[in-house]
Amino acid sequence: MISLIQFMHNGQEHKPDNFIEKKWNKGDHGRKFLKTSGIYIDEKKKETRGEIAFWGEWEPESRVVRRIEKPVENGPHYVYEPYFIRPTSYKGLQNTDPFVFGDAFRYSFCLQPRYSSLRNLEKGSVILFGSRIQHKFALDTMFVVSDSISYSRQNYRGVMEETKEIYKIVTLNPILDWIGSSCRRACSQKANSVTYKLYTGANFNSRIHGMFSFFPCQIYTQNSIGFARPTIQISAISDNMSRGIKKTEFADPNTIKNCWNEVVAQVGEKCFLGIFAELPRSMSS
Repeated sequence: MISLIQFMHNGQEHKPDNFIEKKWNKGDHGRKFLKTSGIYIDEKKKETRGEIAFWGEWEPESRVVRRIEKPVENGPHYVYEPYFIRPTSYKGLQNTDPFVFGDAFRYSFCLQPRYSSLRNLEKGSVILFGSRIQHKFALDTMFVVSDSISYSRQNYRGVMEETKEIYKIVTLNPILDWIGSSCRRACSQKANSVTYKLYTGANFNSRIHGMFSFFPCQIYTQNSIGFARPTIQISAISDNMSRGIKKTEFADPNTIKNCWNEVVAQVGEKCFLGIFAELPRSMSS
């Protein structure tokens, strides 16, 4: 069975530590309105490259490009440009999950310790990452499962070999540090050997049942005031959730594809579909 997962994660907008930057987050997860070079699907359904802006999770450092003085309702107050500094210690550092930068989207840990179903998603399953904003589900990332790799605290060599250095730094290393600390507290061999899944998202040019992963985005200009994350209303989604997940199973791939099509149509009313975001730069401390 393939699944559609409504995945609730904290949607608060990160505020800068000062007027210049936001340092690597050690608090609750949040979203940033990010500016980067990327590729999106335009109104003619063609791949177009340019400067884009989108709501995403990026917990390492970011530079404040500008403050939006008159934001739209539920829109961003800040525009950030992501970067990262390789840390000397991962203690307390938040991971970035899902990760939508570079050659493919990736999702590897968030809520998997709590929900075993997230550790067993079939190819072709769909995850809608979003938040409850004004009593509605607001989407920031559509993730279509393409492939997966199993890993644990005891055995993670394979997953490390399959990912880029930046992903190890900003996502896997903070996760493994957290798992290790948790296992030491629990003093449990079972906790130390729990198997998680690193999922890779389907690309625009390598679709699964005609579906691909994307994030709502807009073209970025110097006068951009951003946008509110698009609200989604389909039968498999609840507006009454603020945390956790809702899982709906499908036997027929065409049925989940119809749900995906509905989401695409609703996002497309206000946004383009972002399919690629440039990897953030590494900076020295």
